[in-house]
This record gives sequence, C-alpha cells and structure tokens, in this order.
Amino acid sequence: MNKDFKHELGDAVKANILHLIRRPSQPVKVTKPKNRASEALIGFNLVMTFLDLISSLAVGFLTTPLYGVLTFIAGVGALLLWERLFTNAHANKMQKILAVIGGLVAVFATLAIGVASGIVNVLGVVGKIDVSVFESVMVVSLVCFAFLHGIGWGVYYFTDPTHVAEMKRMISIAFREQQKQGIADAKEDVQAVLDIAKELDDYEKRGELEYLNAAFEELRGQSLVSKSPDVNSPEYQQWLKKGAVTPSPLSDLDGESG
Repeated sequence: MNKDFKHELGDAVKANILHLIRRPSQPVKVTKPKNRASEALIGFNLVMTFLDLISSLAVGFLTTPLYGVLTFIAGVGALLLWERLFTNAHANKMQKILAVIGGLVAVFATLAIGVASGIVNVLGVVGKIDVSVFESVMVVSLVCFAFLHGIGWGVYYFTDPTHVAEMKRMISIAFREQQKQGIADAKEDVQAVLDIAKELDDYEKRGELEYLNAAFEELRGQSLVSKSPDVNSPEYQQWLKKGAVTPSPLSDLDGESG
C-alpha cells in the first residue's frame, strides 16, 4: 500500500476522532440590552402599596372601614392613576405637570396618614393620652387629600385638548341643529299664514267674511282683519325703513281703503 495513502488515511482518522471528542463550538447569540427602568417603577409602587395598605388597615380599625378605603384611594390608588395620566400620549404640558403634582400629593398622603396612624396607634396603646384630637386631624387631612385628587382629575379631564375639541364640535353641531329647527319653524309659520290668507280669501269670495269677523270679535275681543295703514304716515314710513314687507290686500278685507 502506498505510504502517502496510509499517512493521509491516518490523518483523516485522527481528525475524525478529534472532532468526536471536541464539542462543536456554539454560535454566539447577540442579545440587545434591556431597559431596567420599569423595575424601579415596580419597586416604587410595591413599597407605596405596602405602606398605604398598612395605613388603610390602621385607619379602618381606628375609625371606620370607609375611611380605610378612602385612605387607600387617596394614597396608592391615586398614585397609580396619576402615573397612567402622566404617560398619556395625548396629555399636554400642563396636564403632565398636574399629574406630577397629583403623584406627589399621593405620596405625601401615604406618608402623612401612615405616620399619623402609627402615632395614634402607639398613643392609644399607651393609654395615657387622649387620641381623639389626633384621630380628628387624621380624618380631616384624609378627606382633604381625597378632595384635592378629585379636583385635580376634574381639571385634567376638562382641560384635555381632545375633550375641548370634542366640546367645540358638539357646540357647532348643536348650533346648526338650532338653525335647522328655526328654519323649519319659520316655514311652518309662513305656511300657516298662507293657509289663513287663503281661507280668508275664500270667505270673502263667498261673502261670509263679515260673519267670520263678527264671530272672531265675539270670541277674542278684537277684529280678525286690520285696516290698511296710511302709507303717508311717519309710522308707516319708519316701518318700511326697518325692512317690513308691504301688507297684503287681505289686510283691508273690512272694506275700508287707505
């Protein structure tokens, strides 16, 4: 057998054995860096939720369960809502500032009510100091915090650009509807006047207008038809200048001429 062939065959066998022994290299996976800022938000909200939960339970036991629920709403509940309002893509600069202020008020409420409830609880355990004043101050502060949040949410909504634009659109629609209704009412009035004029004309042709006028005067105390105005009078000239329409000949159906 050729020595060169043996040498090549031996090298091939060695290479095959080494390939089986060595693990093939894994392709390196390129990973993109992830933003961990959301973890800070999670930690912040967890801490605030835990503190506010303690405050809510303490206030509920010291006063009534309703005030405990109000504590949670004025604290972490308001904070979570203000966070969502701050990240609202439609919010303008004023709304974002308002959301920051609301969030700070919520954090301060959580801290203040938590500290106050702790003090009241400790003083109540000691039993040597009347805690009714502290409880009253805590409840009043809680109501004030909730009131501020409510006012802030109202201002946020009613100054929202989308809401303002929608209100302007609705006002424009309402104005157009009023115009349409006014024109429709005017058409009905004109048609009613034309119908009356035609009916009076029919009575005149039949020679019954005098009877109709007498019956109308008996019922209403005034004449059904009016006398033709004096076209030369100052009152009539002033009336024409104001854009009045010249009266119909039917206005002189009582037989008197101007």
